Amino acid sequence: MFLKKYPLHRVALCNACIGLLLFVIVLALLNAINQAIWRSTESTIRSLTQASGEAIANAIRRDVQSLESFKESLLGADVVTPVAAIGLMQRYVATSPFSQVAVVNEQGRGYFADGGPVDVNNDEDWHNFVKDTSVSRTYLNAQGQRQVTMRRPLIVNGRYRGAVYGSLSLKTYAQPSAMDFFDGQGLSFMVSAWTGEYLIASPDAPKQGNKTDFYAVLAASPENKPERIAALRQAMNEGKSGSVVMNVQGRQTYLYYTPIFPTNNWDMVSMVPVDAMHQAANYVNALVAVVCLLILAGLLVMFSLTRRHRAMALEIKARHYRDFLFHTLSGSTDSVFLIYNASRRSMEYVFENLERVFGISMRACLENPAALFKHCVFKSGSRLREDFETASIRTARSEDCRIINPATGEKRWVKFSLTPKEDADGRAYYVISLSDITEEKAVRRLLRDSLAAAEQASRAKSSFLSAMSHDIRTPMNAVIGMAAIAERHAGDPARVRNCLDKISVASRLLLGIINEVLDMSKIESGKLLLSNAPFNLNDLIRDTLDLIRPMLDSKQHEFELRMDVVHPELTGDTQRIQQILLNLLTNAVKYTPDKGRISLFISEKPALNPSMSRIIIVVEDNGFGMSPEFRKRIFDSFARSDDERVHRIQGTGLGMPIVRNLVRMMHGSIVIESELNQGSRFTVDLALCRSRDESAWADEAPAEKPEPPERLEADQTLLVMPDDFNGRRILLVEDNALNMEIALELIGSMGVTIDCAETGQQAVERFKASPEGYYDLIFMDIQMPVMNGHDATRAIRALEREDARQVPIVAMSANVFAEDIQAAERAGMDGHLPKPIDLALLRDTLRRWL
Repeated sequence: MFLKKYPLHRVALCNACIGLLLFVIVLALLNAINQAIWRSTESTIRSLTQASGEAIANAIRRDVQSLESFKESLLGADVVTPVAAIGLMQRYVATSPFSQVAVVNEQGRGYFADGGPVDVNNDEDWHNFVKDTSVSRTYLNAQGQRQVTMRRPLIVNGRYRGAVYGSLSLKTYAQPSAMDFFDGQGLSFMVSAWTGEYLIASPDAPKQGNKTDFYAVLAASPENKPERIAALRQAMNEGKSGSVVMNVQGRQTYLYYTPIFPTNNWDMVSMVPVDAMHQAANYVNALVAVVCLLILAGLLVMFSLTRRHRAMALEIKARHYRDFLFHTLSGSTDSVFLIYNASRRSMEYVFENLERVFGISMRACLENPAALFKHCVFKSGSRLREDFETASIRTARSEDCRIINPATGEKRWVKFSLTPKEDADGRAYYVISLSDITEEKAVRRLLRDSLAAAEQASRAKSSFLSAMSHDIRTPMNAVIGMAAIAERHAGDPARVRNCLDKISVASRLLLGIINEVLDMSKIESGKLLLSNAPFNLNDLIRDTLDLIRPMLDSKQHEFELRMDVVHPELTGDTQRIQQILLNLLTNAVKYTPDKGRISLFISEKPALNPSMSRIIIVVEDNGFGMSPEFRKRIFDSFARSDDERVHRIQGTGLGMPIVRNLVRMMHGSIVIESELNQGSRFTVDLALCRSRDESAWADEAPAEKPEPPERLEADQTLLVMPDDFNGRRILLVEDNALNMEIALELIGSMGVTIDCAETGQQAVERFKASPEGYYDLIFMDIQMPVMNGHDATRAIRALEREDARQVPIVAMSANVFAEDIQAAERAGMDGHLPKPIDLALLRDTLRRWL
């Protein structure tokens, strides 16, 4: 008996030792795991807190830098007074995170962006800054929201001239997703280390009565000794980072604090209940306990079962291995595989990623295979579902379908593949694979859209060439034809002069077409820049009427002008405002029959900003008018009316699109009222800054005020200065031989002595070699080899001689946009003469500088 029992006893003893050893190992392992999980949780809390704090600090610094950039834009625009900065402040507030912006002078007084006055000396919230900092202490606004103010000083020539202030709500920096973690049990908030008051916090942040004071919340728990709270407060005020466990509203809570804005003593604090931090460890403990029980059960099974049972264990092991393999595959791919037993009509296996990828419950699919098809939308006529349910599929099938995620409602494209298989016993199985092809579909759609866009661009190009072909060829034909006629009648001066006059008219028409195409191209590409300079509205209207009057006289139109403007001194882009007026008036003249009536009304209305005026421009005629259909597309490029009367009138169809785009760039509006055969009325509303205030205008002598255009007589003659410039010498810089010949002829006809240079380098060398005061004027081309006009001008201005800084230099270039003129001025040029050269403008330029 002893011999029979001894082996069993030894086996039992051995198993007990093994069990005890495993128990000790498990306890040690659990302790190590718990410590590792606690350290990992602490590290996660610290990382989340620091990341949130750094994000808020970076956002504050970014806003301070934004205010610094706005300050630099004020200095760059030479705007250093609060009143002059109102317009810039309004545009800045519209695009910045600040709810209010102000500019003050060195005495601390100035204006808000809305024009209201501000005195930071009398407003505690606007001067409550820590010494030499850019960010103020927080304060409550009128709505009870906590705000902060930022400031940047205005330093001009080393002197303090004032400051730029901006205020915004601290809610701007709130990050709800980053300040709520551990399934809502963990919270982060920003507090003042001085007072403990919440600065940025979620509504779930703990409170003590009506107080939003972090220290008061801690003090409310008797378990928290005052000396511990005081130590915590001291550490936070000293700018230290650290962690502590305290009681918060009855729960032991882990607290981590770190400074994020030391100059203002702002700290980021995160709190997580200790029991929440232990949840992961408890889960691991339970899991390990379950594993231990399973191991013990396995030992008992191994001890008590026979070979047959061991064979069954091997089969289970193999099944576990298969499950582990499928689990590993499902975790590393977005493709989903399912195994369906067609013989038993049951789903035997489903990849675990089914719910993660498509939102379909794995349990529901195992219990009811039809649940898979419930969320699949196949093309009309598909029989895949019916054949699946009847187990009649014998060959591999594949179809595209859309799966609707039941949790989110998201729709994704999926390739649904089904392959029939049989096992060794002849049982039928279906291997189903679901592959996400949403991105592939998107790429295909993008390719189709790109192809459609390319085809549309091709059609637009063809439409452009078709529209431009006639409009360009018409004046070009006149130029070529008249040149040929003039050549054939070279001996007839009257006939040649007539041909040249017509060539001049056709050339100006061609130049207008080219200018409109270039303007539209600049506008559509976003490269057209508006200038901002003082101008007199009366002078602008007078100059515009001088340009349009020949057209009015040629068609014997009756013209009426009415003006009601109190502040004619304004700032804006004079060229583009005149272009708007010219396009509207030219259209009115062209599309009004002879002896028609055209009216121009200019009025002024108050703007919201007291330093601005709303200028209302109304152009009205009794011409052809427009149909409702054409009114809808008048602002489309190359749009022309179907009216036969319009087809006989030259035009590109770009004038009105240019007007609409220019008005929009000036933040204005344009309204059209028109009926067919009843005329048209165009109303443009522009808000323009006044170039000086009304009191300064009122102090001027009456003789200094420009006369409104309506008070000038139509037959008033101009005082013409003599055009004899004998004894004057200019330097003409031009690299194109034909342009040089034209300029020599036009300028030389006025008695000027001309020296020529073909490059900017030659111009600099000629000027250096000449005695001081030798040249009275320099005409400078821009685009030249060796050295361009800008560099040549800078080189001449840099010469160590007195006349180098005084000699007038005028750009003579085909670059005529506002940014081109500004570039010439920045290079040191005094004026701009556009090509083709206009004889009247050339004469005026010589009169001005000679």
